Amino acid sequence: GTKTKFFFGVNYLGYEGLRHAVGLYEALIFFICAYFSYKILFKIRREELPEGANLFFLFWASSGVYFFTDPFKKSKFYFLGFNFNYWFSFLLWLTTSLGLVYYFRIKIISFLKTFLQNAKLFIQRGVRKISKKIAKRKKENRGGNSKVEE
Repeated sequence: GTKTKFFFGVNYLGYEGLRHAVGLYEALIFFICAYFSYKILFKIRREELPEGANLFFLFWASSGVYFFTDPFKKSKFYFLGFNFNYWFSFLLWLTTSLGLVYYFRIKIISFLKTFLQNAKLFIQRGVRKISKKIAKRKKENRGGNSKVEE
């Protein structure tokens, strides 16, 4: 990995200073992804998710892990200022992200509709409460002003 002052830094033989333990970072993230993959597998078995959802998730997760941890790696092959693996993992992550959006478009659209309806109701309730408080304060101020004038 690259040089760091992060407390997880590791002192490798042949390199000066502390370096990022990128393998450790990747292992931790992959462990979390394995947990989510396990949960997705049970949702597929209960027919809550379509078959193949786990494959899309694993492609998306693995390319995302490599994309986000690659800047911490020391590399020798660069293309347009970035590591070649960085570009490849970005393209793979972008492709699988678009694939996931297409694959789950119906669920995403229904979720967004429900979310927007709930947000609209939440905002309307908030506006009503605020307008009631404003009306109440105006009424109190009018009543208070008339007493002061007498």
